[in-house]
This record gives sequence, C-alpha cells and structure tokens, in this order.
Amino acid sequence: RLHELLRDLARLEQELARKQELYRREKQQYDEKYAIYQHEMDQYNAEWDAYNQEMSRWHAEPMETRSAGSEPRRPTVWQPSPPSSSSLDSAQYQMDSAQRDVDRKNTEILWQQNEIERC
Repeated sequence: RLHELLRDLARLEQELARKQELYRREKQQYDEKYAIYQHEMDQYNAEWDAYNQEMSRWHAEPMETRSAGSEPRRPTVWQPSPPSSSSLDSAQYQMDSAQRDVDRKNTEILWQQNEIERC
C-alpha cells in the first residue's frame, strides 16, 4: 500500500511540474500582451493629451484672432475609442485557469502526503 501511495505521489508531482510549466508560459503570454496593451494605452493617452492641450490653447485665443478652420484636428490613430483589452482578458483567463490547475494539483499532493503519513 505504501509503495503504491509513493508511486502515486511521484506521478502527482510530475503532473504538478507540468501544470507549473504551463502556468509559467501562460503568465509570460499574459505579461507580453499586457505590455503591448499598456504601450497602446500610453500612445492613446498621449495623443488625446496633446489634442486636449491644443484645444485648450485654441480656446484661450481671442475669437478675433482665430483663423477659420484653425481648430485642432482630433487624433486620427485611435478614433474614437481606446485599444481593446479582449486579448488581454483572454490571456488573463488562461493564466488564471492554469493557476487553478496548479492549486488543485498541490491539494491532491497534500492529500496523498497525508495518506502516506497515515501508513
């Protein structure tokens, strides 16, 4: 019985190592997607900040000195909404799922170790 429990424990530990590696890869993919998303958001925010500053400057000018058609143009790259986070959300879900698999495997190992201690 003890030999069987030890063999099962070794199998569970191998499965845990695979699950941890999968989690590591999912986390790396998430981190990469997050970096891309953050870069796009920074770009989006910078464009809108520049536009808002131009609008403030334009509105601060007296009406008499404004030339026709001189109103600042809206940013063209991200009109009208910020970058989508759906790819990031999907990566977050995959990473969280992999973490739950690791947690479940750790729980199985604890149960197995308790069984071994009882023998």
